[in-house]
Amino acid sequence: MTLLNNFILNQKHTPAQNQNLTFKAQAFCIIFISLMLANCASAPPQISRPIPQPSTTTQNPEPAAVPAPLSTEDVYNETNITPPDQQNSNISFIENIARSLPLMRGQEVRRIGLILPLTAQSSRLRKEAQAILHATEMAIFQQDQNNVLLLPFDTKGTIEGTKKASQQAISHNVEIVLGPILSRSVHASAAILKPYEIPIIAFTSDSEIARQGVYTMGLLPEEQAERITRYTENLGASRFAFLGPDNNYSRRVFQTYQEIVTQLGGRLTQAEFYKKDDTESRDQAARKLAAFYTKGLNIASSFEVQKNASGDNLPPSTYLPYLDDNADTSAFHAILLPVGGNELLKLAPLLPLYGIDVTDVQLMGTRLWNNESIVREPSLNGGIFADTNQEDLTAFNQKYDSLYGESAMELTSLGFDIMNIVYYLLSGEKETIIERLENPLGFAGANGHIRFNN
Repeated sequence: MTLLNNFILNQKHTPAQNQNLTFKAQAFCIIFISLMLANCASAPPQISRPIPQPSTTTQNPEPAAVPAPLSTEDVYNETNITPPDQQNSNISFIENIARSLPLMRGQEVRRIGLILPLTAQSSRLRKEAQAILHATEMAIFQQDQNNVLLLPFDTKGTIEGTKKASQQAISHNVEIVLGPILSRSVHASAAILKPYEIPIIAFTSDSEIARQGVYTMGLLPEEQAERITRYTENLGASRFAFLGPDNNYSRRVFQTYQEIVTQLGGRLTQAEFYKKDDTESRDQAARKLAAFYTKGLNIASSFEVQKNASGDNLPPSTYLPYLDDNADTSAFHAILLPVGGNELLKLAPLLPLYGIDVTDVQLMGTRLWNNESIVREPSLNGGIFADTNQEDLTAFNQKYDSLYGESAMELTSLGFDIMNIVYYLLSGEKETIIERLENPLGFAGANGHIRFNN
């Protein structure tokens, strides 16, 4: 299987050896503070003393001296934390600690809100959120700015939790919010943050929720459909087909697919939709597409007979729907299958089963194809799909695995890229955040070239 990496065709490659991330002590304090949010109380931290050890001499041992208890003043002197009576009562306890650390003293603290479903009921959603949090840590460890404070807020995976987390972000005076993940949560958060003009960069590919002040950073299916279609057209395809489930993702891909095929002067000759996870519906759609393909083959055979008998005369008008200007009788040159995982493994084998020659027709997909199990499916051999730059993404995944001992999830690398971008945004004045974010030149990250716009 060939992989369309960052929309450029490359062969799959062997991952490079793991690389260790260089940590910077000054940055670690930033994330350490942010992770204390859930457990901080208003009482001053306690300083532990070494436990006195008994004397090793057995002759007339004397009782160990008990150290005098630390006074409150000693606690603050040893930790350099500002005592409560000297703290700014208008900001949180955790931020008072941050401002008391030597690396943040005398600096303007820049605050980033991270709104995630850290304790959602869905185990996958929890893992995705935790992985994003880890990825933002990785980005922080690589930065030199000492005045950035990352503040995570848990949505609990609910709308009410999202609203509460958004209100907490406002109370902590964050300048920008990263997250949430789910589209409905983004809607809820945006409604609360918009009056305060706090921009949101959400971990979603739902472009329908993007509006002024709300940016999405998922890998948009529309862009994937456009890139894979243009690439396939460059290979010589001019007649296209579509086979996918009748759901929102598939419809979004199909709409862009149809538009790009028309722009390129091609033809979308056949499109079939089916009910996802419905075996009978899927089977029927594949049969109809295969029947159209087979009819094209029969017409091709008949056209050859007509041409041999009549020289260069045009074929009968009944053949014209299958023909282009070059008298190409192919029903289609390429098929787009916008599914992945088990659904793709069930769908793809139906094509050759019902008569489509997958060695003659180019199979295309989106990044949903990026799965090792799919590589081993014979009917997909030679297929191509659009995805991010695998070289940079592989390097990120290796670093993540070496740090946390687990594989990155689908959105993990987006957390890393967003955090790096936000560091750039906060290197300027607050008033320039949007201007910097919408820089037409965009940004380079683990997911390739990234560009935001309204």
